[in-house]
Amino acid sequence: MIHPTRKEVEKSFKRHRDMLNKFNSKAWSKTHYMVLFYTLECGLKAFYMKQNRSTNTNTTDNWKNSAASYGHDLNKLLKDLHLTPSIPKAHTPNGTQVDVQELHEVWRYGVELKQDDENRCIGILKEILLDLNNQIM
Repeated sequence: MIHPTRKEVEKSFKRHRDMLNKFNSKAWSKTHYMVLFYTLECGLKAFYMKQNRSTNTNTTDNWKNSAASYGHDLNKLLKDLHLTPSIPKAHTPNGTQVDVQELHEVWRYGVELKQDDENRCIGILKEILLDLNNQIM
């Protein structure tokens, strides 16, 4: 597993965010959704590291309760950072439940979600990105 520094995670957040800002979000594809997920993962982990007084050179794994321990569970990060809202579970058309930590896989592999579920998840992810832009970073 790779363990980037806080500075690297922050730069990655900003790079992904800036790429997304170049596109009209109404025309986003599953690839954009996947990048949005990873953007938030980087931003939330950078914020977590900052809140826990990690220096720019500390990596995601070299302190207690590390950012790396969250994996792709954005809801756990949001909860531990006392941020809202949480991201709801989604479902595929055949009813398979998709937890938040699996959303990036759904979009990476092109698995279909129920449209209402996907729209709700994307709306909340965008809301969290606005919060990160306006309040955190």
